[in-house]
Amino acid sequence: MSDRLTLFEMTEAPAAPEGPLVRVRMTVAYDGSGFHGFAPQPAVPTVGGTLREALERVLQAEVDLTCAGRTDTGVHAWGQVVSFDAPAERFDPLVLGRSVNRLCGPAIVVRDVERAPERFDARRSAPGRTYR
Repeated sequence: MSDRLTLFEMTEAPAAPEGPLVRVRMTVAYDGSGFHGFAPQPAVPTVGGTLREALERVLQAEVDLTCAGRTDTGVHAWGQVVSFDAPAERFDPLVLGRSVNRLCGPAIVVRDVERAPERFDARRSAPGRTYR
């Protein structure tokens, strides 16, 4: 079993995705009050770690999550964009969004899920970022 912090118990770590993959663009909002920033860190809850664990549970595959910009402890977001690859046969935007919302809400909420161009990268494809 992985040493990652989880929201739920997994009997074994998910396998790397096999077969055809799709690039996914997901927009999330979150209340960062209970999190130690976005980037996964051992032994503390983070937005990225929590989101990745939920995605892996739903997709039943490892997820390498990329975000448009990391945040510090306690920071909130309304339109954080993340990208990752998902097994094509398990990718249903509606089901994925609803399932992750059930696992992560109300602290983390998926606002939008869509198939992205193959070379889309949340960090490198962002035309800009706005902070308040």
